[in-house]
Amino acid sequence: LRSFQPEGPYFLGGFCFGGLLALEAAQQLTAVGQKVTMLVLIQTTHPDALRFKPTVPFLHRWWYQMIKRIDLERENRSQAGKAYLWERYRRAWDMARARVAIALDNTTGKRPADLSGLPTMYIFEALRIEHGKAVKKYVPRPYSGDVVLFRASKQLSGLIADEYLGWKPFFNGPFEVRETPGHQQNLMLEPNVRGLASALAGRLKAAQQRYG
Repeated sequence: LRSFQPEGPYFLGGFCFGGLLALEAAQQLTAVGQKVTMLVLIQTTHPDALRFKPTVPFLHRWWYQMIKRIDLERENRSQAGKAYLWERYRRAWDMARARVAIALDNTTGKRPADLSGLPTMYIFEALRIEHGKAVKKYVPRPYSGDVVLFRASKQLSGLIADEYLGWKPFFNGPFEVRETPGHQQNLMLEPNVRGLASALAGRLKAAQQRYG
């Protein structure tokens, strides 16, 4: 970031795991005296809040996941039309092949150090695995800057995550939560992303006018 823009103010943001990266970047920039004007988290949940509540029975957990998946698939199909089913099948097949390939590479110890030239889904799955490891290790620290959290209107029931997605105790400065239509999995797709972009543009413009 500093090689691209040596001095602040900085406007940082990220979606899902990218929000954790933006938060850590904001922490490190603030620690060296740089100004982070705004931090935007888009459906980024605190790692400790991603689990089901201990009081939620296993059967209820399964039911909540099933209901959410059905509603997500229904929404996606209504937007993409008949082509969605074929695309969904193709993607599931590519994902299964990638997971098998990664599992075999890990078993034989021949996982390539350079991922370039490999199938895109292999790269995505390899990144997903590494991101999962990073999330488990990451311990967020309190942050006192200006934070805006955009959360999907349709959340998985039964999780520890609340309306603040678990962040309320960690953000000591201005903290705003805005709800935007959709699930986490289609928040960045049309038509949901249009509303998100509009809300984000308005919030960003206001911050730029305030801080210059």
